[in-house]
Amino acid sequence: MWGKDRVEVTRELVSSSPGSPPWSFLDGWDAVVNCVAVADVARIESGELIEQAWLVNARWPGVLSRACGGRGIKFAHVSTGCLYPETDALASERDPVVTGNAYCETKLAGDLALDTCEDLILRPRLLFDNRKTSKNFLHRVKHVFEVFSDHVETMTCVLDVVEAARVLVGVGERGVYNVGCRLPVSTEEVARVLGVYRPVVAQDEIRRRKGYHLSASVMDVSKIEKHVAMPATLDRVLEMAP
Repeated sequence: MWGKDRVEVTRELVSSSPGSPPWSFLDGWDAVVNCVAVADVARIESGELIEQAWLVNARWPGVLSRACGGRGIKFAHVSTGCLYPETDALASERDPVVTGNAYCETKLAGDLALDTCEDLILRPRLLFDNRKTSKNFLHRVKHVFEVFSDHVETMTCVLDVVEAARVLVGVGERGVYNVGCRLPVSTEEVARVLGVYRPVVAQDEIRRRKGYHLSASVMDVSKIEKHVAMPATLDRVLEMAP
């Protein structure tokens, strides 16, 4: 799985021919899972990272997919479940997607640049693991968030994304797959499991304070569970608690 530690996405690389020397890093691989993304929503919305987001989130996936295809390399891309509208129904892979902010616009553009008959797209949301970093949702719950929402939504453990990619690529699956824990919960419930207690605020108020809207959907994970069992959210949170 390739993140920023594996490849640096530059304007020069994205604009170059996939057969040119800068693309030699693909040589020798059977499959590539693209995890490179600009996901700091606040800094994208402020305009600080908007150009980088359009380069990395929107342009890069399609360019990398075509480069892999030309070499016979299987390609998978990690997208986001934040593209689904916020409704009372479970969001399935067949449902329409929406963009409520600039971050989602760049991620959708990246998805649309792919060929779902050839490429695999994974859609997780609210990624967490056991690292002490701001990229970990559990770390933000413990050390960053001043208030919590009681809105139930899907959350995804990074380990489950890795396993989903490993299994689905291995069996040659293509198209879109939601990846997330079963039994969705609210941020307030996660905080209680972690032993953190702060004020509970309505989701709309949290969005007003942030200045942008990020869809809080509950995803249908029945499709991925035909291949990989998804754990219950709070069970996974306890395992990963930083």
